[in-house]
Amino acid sequence: MIKECNVISRNSRVSVVKFDDKKLQIPTSDLVGTTTAYIKYDKKKYTVVSEEEYNKSNKKKTKDTSTVNEETEETETVNEEITDENKEEKIDTDSEL
Repeated sequence: MIKECNVISRNSRVSVVKFDDKKLQIPTSDLVGTTTAYIKYDKKKYTVVSEEEYNKSNKKKTKDTSTVNEETEETETVNEEITDENKEEKIDTDSEL
């Protein structure tokens, strides 16, 4: 998981960023901006990453979400058709009585 974090404090050696209500002390590098840093949390380790890597990870999530929505819409349509067929069958059985 990669998050955009606010830089609370920064000097030439270390920076402090806020990640999920936690203050993390990280080494200052070219990847840490004056107001924003992108932090990756993986296997209980925090790593500073570039903005490009952050953007790539967000694009993957967007594609997955759209696929799920398309499947859900198809399921809803099928359910509506079945419901309509059931209504017609019920009407036919009522007329036989």
